[in-house]
Amino acid sequence: MSIEDLEDLRRDLLAKSAEMRSEAERVAPDQPEEAAHLRRIADRLEVYMRDYLEA
Repeated sequence: MSIEDLEDLRRDLLAKSAEMRSEAERVAPDQPEEAAHLRRIADRLEVYMRDYLEA
């Protein structure tokens, strides 16, 4: 895997994390448990990206 591929993967993971956080905020009033799950997944994506994909 090249550096460019890793950069694309990092960017994609951060974008997906942001998308999940946005969705969590949207559903939080009606579905607080679902919102909490989305936030935890977003947290894990960010940790994975930081711990395993840092250059």
